[in-house]
Amino acid sequence: MRITLHLDTFDRIDPNAYAILWLDNETYRWSREGHAGLQLPEWGMLRVETRSALVCDQHDARPLFILEGLA
Repeated sequence: MRITLHLDTFDRIDPNAYAILWLDNETYRWSREGHAGLQLPEWGMLRVETRSALVCDQHDARPLFILEGLA
């Protein structure tokens, strides 16, 4: 599944920040297809919880961000 995230940052450093991610629900990995205005690794792991998907770095289980309502 491909999703585009528009990130409205709290500090307004870059109001046009976005990321295009490919979410693979079979391998529980994600990959970055494009981005601007934020630093994201090229790929990482997905953790799925009851009502959300946690987008994590490949080396760290802590989420970079959480996609609420997407499981």
